[in-house]
Amino acid sequence: MDDRIAIGSGKELDNLPKSVDAKYGITGPGQVGWVLGMLLERDRSARTIAISQDAFIDSIHALFNLLDATTVTTPLAPGSHLSVADCHLTVRD
Repeated sequence: MDDRIAIGSGKELDNLPKSVDAKYGITGPGQVGWVLGMLLERDRSARTIAISQDAFIDSIHALFNLLDATTVTTPLAPGSHLSVADCHLTVRD
């Protein structure tokens, strides 16, 4: 495996790619795109990192043949608050 990811700041982190490259011959540090099935997108100007699992969700949809599934809204009215008192009697007993 020739991938590496390091997060942090400081001289040690700045020197890490050079020392790993020297020891293992790994070259070309680049931007991280995918980690453990998650897409990482970095916006340096806004100083943000976004993580997305869309690809994983799509693979689950494909696995269960749900690629053409449609969404439905919940039958509960927006702002509803439920409590134990709202449960059916057989559920509470």
